[in-house]
Amino acid sequence: MRKTRAEVLILTARAHGRGDKTFMNRSDIANVVQSLRQLVGDRDFQEILSRQEMSVRYILFDPALRALGWATEDPDLVQVEFNVTNNWSLGPNADYALMHGRNKPVLFIETKYASRKFDEAVRQGMERIDKCTRGDVRSFVVTDGRRYERYDYLPGQQPKKVMEFDITTGEIDNAAQNLVLCLGMPTTAVAAG
Repeated sequence: MRKTRAEVLILTARAHGRGDKTFMNRSDIANVVQSLRQLVGDRDFQEILSRQEMSVRYILFDPALRALGWATEDPDLVQVEFNVTNNWSLGPNADYALMHGRNKPVLFIETKYASRKFDEAVRQGMERIDKCTRGDVRSFVVTDGRRYERYDYLPGQQPKKVMEFDITTGEIDNAAQNLVLCLGMPTTAVAAG
């Protein structure tokens, strides 16, 4: 049954409000994916999502992170605009760094608005990892909140795409599982589950 716009916004707001460092169960993750699908398809949001990266981050990506247990307000788990070199005047920033402790990034994420080309975001992701002096990050994800691409990277080599999916296609449970495989879950969430 299709949820009303208000119900979709309430569900994504609940995902935004999870600060208890535990992950939602599979059904909850699937519900968030269903809500995200509805938001992506909402004509009122399409224009906003096609021109504003911050809207993509807040409306689509943050709820996905929270559904997986990545408490976006906890710097031990998620850091936004993460400086990859420890030198704010020189280094580029990753839009997100998923962390294993405050100073140990494990995954960089580049978010783009829907009309932005992924090629540019992939280049930015590779640049962030190549210049990273803070940890041993070897993977990055590029997303517009709908499409997700995950890359593994070894210095001196081209990044290798290891995963690609669209949360709006296929079975909802498969999209939820792909989200888990692509972004992982923090150890606190795994322990709680």
